[in-house]
Amino acid sequence: MKKIFFLFLISFLFIRNTVAKADEKLSTKQNLDSDYYQRNVKPIFESRCMACHSCYNAPCQLNLQTYEGFERGGVNKNIYDGLRLKSVDPTRMFIDAKNTEEWRKKGFHSVNNSTKSSENILMEVLRIRRDKPDYKMLSSIEGATTCPKEIEDTKILGIKNPELGMPFGFPPLNDREFKIIEEWIEKGAPHSVVKLDLDQEILAEKTRWEEFLNQDNLKQKLVSRYLYEHLFLAHLYFPKNHQQFFTLVRSKNKCNKTIDEIASRRPNDSPGGNPFYYCLKSIDHPVVYKTHMPFELNNKKLEFWRELFFASEKWDIDKLPDYSPEVAQNPFVAYAAIPGKIKYQFLLSDAQFHIMTFIKGPVCNGTNAVNSIQEQFYTFFLAPNSDPMSDHKHQLESQTLLTLPGSYGSDVEVTSIPSISSKITELREEYRKLRLAWLKQHKPKGLGLEDIWDGDKINDNAVLTIFRHNDNAVVMKGAVGNLSKTLFVLDYSLFERLVYNLVVNFDVFGNVGHQLLTRVYMDFIRMEAEENFLLFISPEKRQHYRQSWYQGVFTEAKMKYIFPEISKGEATSMKYKGSEQLKTQFVNQVLSGFTDKVRGEGDSLNWRNVKPEGIKMASLSDDEKLLKKITSIKSMGKLPFARYFPETSYLILRKENKIKEVYSLIHNREFQNISWIIAEKFRRAPHEDTLTLKKGFWISYPELIFDIDEKKLSQFVEDIREIENIFDYPKFEDKYKVSANDPKFWQVWDDLHQHMRTHSELEFGFLDLTRYLR
Repeated sequence: MKKIFFLFLISFLFIRNTVAKADEKLSTKQNLDSDYYQRNVKPIFESRCMACHSCYNAPCQLNLQTYEGFERGGVNKNIYDGLRLKSVDPTRMFIDAKNTEEWRKKGFHSVNNSTKSSENILMEVLRIRRDKPDYKMLSSIEGATTCPKEIEDTKILGIKNPELGMPFGFPPLNDREFKIIEEWIEKGAPHSVVKLDLDQEILAEKTRWEEFLNQDNLKQKLVSRYLYEHLFLAHLYFPKNHQQFFTLVRSKNKCNKTIDEIASRRPNDSPGGNPFYYCLKSIDHPVVYKTHMPFELNNKKLEFWRELFFASEKWDIDKLPDYSPEVAQNPFVAYAAIPGKIKYQFLLSDAQFHIMTFIKGPVCNGTNAVNSIQEQFYTFFLAPNSDPMSDHKHQLESQTLLTLPGSYGSDVEVTSIPSISSKITELREEYRKLRLAWLKQHKPKGLGLEDIWDGDKINDNAVLTIFRHNDNAVVMKGAVGNLSKTLFVLDYSLFERLVYNLVVNFDVFGNVGHQLLTRVYMDFIRMEAEENFLLFISPEKRQHYRQSWYQGVFTEAKMKYIFPEISKGEATSMKYKGSEQLKTQFVNQVLSGFTDKVRGEGDSLNWRNVKPEGIKMASLSDDEKLLKKITSIKSMGKLPFARYFPETSYLILRKENKIKEVYSLIHNREFQNISWIIAEKFRRAPHEDTLTLKKGFWISYPELIFDIDEKKLSQFVEDIREIENIFDYPKFEDKYKVSANDPKFWQVWDDLHQHMRTHSELEFGFLDLTRYLR
């Protein structure tokens, strides 16, 4: 009897202990306030962790923008594997899996594996950095595939590679921050769902726009589909609140119910056979600057679109286009019913945003899009009435000639790339000839000043400047920086192909064939946009400019084969003084013809060659008069300093220890050509490099921060001008930079973001540190 009693007692205690352990997380979660995560943990994730762990380029895909991203954990897969032979399943937060269990099935592992701090993976990588703060980070942390699944592997990592502790390469969390995370983990990492109650006025606006998009007639259905494909990346907001953002999604449910987003690889993939709805889905997590593209929905916009799409020209449709690749991936086929002029005016009205979609893009890291463009260039637009695509007959004749790589899907066999590329090239050449024939017929005297879109006298999207920084870029309104090496003149077909090739059709999860074809086609678009500009230049000078952009024996041979010159003798109606500096004259004439509202103030800080007549120049502060001594100076002769700077830096000017002003310091690298996907560094032309300074926040991935008192600015400028070689620059940098391992680094980082919140509220988003120089 006693034996039975003791067996019963032991069994009872064992079961009780097992249940207690199983319920540990559940019970300990009760010991913290329900909003502990929101109040204490989330601010640390935002200010210390999201700098690397956000979007697709987060190491191990550990995305800490949301609690759900933390719960999802990490995976040992690099989205940006440009050599994979097969496409991979998408891993988009809130889209490709609905809960943690589904993410586990996709290979993600937890980083919150234990409530015991010493056995928790997240706590261990924080502890590694705290205990060994002096280890410097590797040159790059993007695409990190050292992603331990077990605590044992994490501890081994701390011994073998202590430089991989978090935050990677930066000062460790302070004692307070560490303790907050540790206590939270030990209590089971509780999280309360914060239900966002929308303001009634915003809710009414949201409903009004959803009703507009979901009207049942065929014309509206086609227009809504077109709008969705151009706005699916936008962070939409209403005038009432500039900080409440929405995304436009396709939902299986009606918008007044819980949104069930359709998880298609592309926005122009089939939504399935069942009814669906265009809904505005609230963004309930902090945004990051590298993907933040605010777009206002207001009464004026709604009325403009109604007038533009449904009243400006007569058109009709009998049947909606299907979602087959040859139709859906070609906007000139899918939306043939909508007049080209209407679609072009839609793009022009918000040109900066639409260009930004391929510059910032859906992928956070735009190698395919931006390593095929120059470091800095002005962009103008052909006037709608001068655009061949405004002619419906021409638009119909062009449809099949404008086939895009996306129509071949996300898995393009490597062996088929030459034949597909050859076919696309042949079609594109036919289109070039067709377009030139139209211009000869309708513009017999050639293109002139009146053929450049002037923003309708009021729209400041008429001239844009694009700055490229390796695999990311930014778009600014106006002619910013000194005269660019090349110029774009976009027309409707080019603008639409840019958007569809690099945004709508592009699949970052696609294979090497898909990505290669996308990159090759971007080369075509760039060359056509440059050719459009050359049509405004005197015929005898076109070859001169073309050769200056495409230097090198192999490059010249390539150009003759894939992009032969076909407009040598075509006239231009532009009027020039003499035959020299025609590019400068062109820019000056165009800018002089714009209204002040369209062109803005002249860039006094950076312009040297650009001198349009009658334009109001921006006034320079005393600080900027000093800074002008380092801008737009080619890196040759006695002042070669520009070539040694990182591509992107922030310059903080302080007064009495408070931030007075922030400037984006951009290194414009020059190249002999950008016609090849590989070996870019061997085509550099560093003697042509320059620096551009722009007030405000224009850099997503700062490589350095210079933090100086305004009293030292004069010396700062002089020290820059005295940099003569590769040995001088590190001395300068050590004197002024905020080092990644500087104990004050996080305070400077916080100051920078606070200044951005205060002075750029609408554009505010957390910056990225994955490129910061260690």
